[in-house]
Order: sequence, then structure tokens, then C-alpha cells
Amino acid sequence: MSEQWVSTGKRFCEICKVWYGNNRASQDHHERGERHKAMLQQRIRETMQKGKKQELADMKLNGTLAKMGAAAAASMARHGEGVVAGPSLPSTGLR
Repeated sequence: MSEQWVSTGKRFCEICKVWYGNNRASQDHHERGERHKAMLQQRIRETMQKGKKQELADMKLNGTLAKMGAAAAASMARHGEGVVAGPSLPSTGLR
């Protein structure tokens, strides 16, 4: 008997959304291509922009929460409620 034909299969590039042969030569050819390089740069740019937007949103949220906390503390101080400076020790002390 002679050898049987075996398919080498295919690989999927998540960056370019394309299929190519599952061998080293096809992988190298694809990764050196202009389309892959351009898509990779676009993916990096999008990731950086998304990170910056998330960082700005987090900063805005933290600022809003700080303002809310300050307003709550001021309201509690005006109405004589709560502990503003932190927990206090009992007036008799510990023996």
C-alpha cells in the first residue's frame, strides 16, 4: 500500500478573522503580510483607546463618589449625626 493523504488542517487568525494552512510556512507568510500587520496595529490602537476611556470613566466615578461622601459627611455634621472623625473610645476608658 502507498501512503494515505492526510489533511494538514487550518488555523484561524483572531486578529484578521481569516483561515490559513496549519503549517509553519503559511503562518510565517500570513504574519509577514501587510493586512495582518495593519490589523494588528489597529487592534493595539483600539485597545489603548478603550483603556484610556475606561480610566477616564473610573476617575469620573471616583470623583463622584468622593463628592457624595463629602456631602453625606457634611450633612451628618450639620444635623449632629454619626461619627465624623472616626470611632471614639468609651468615656470611662478601659481598666
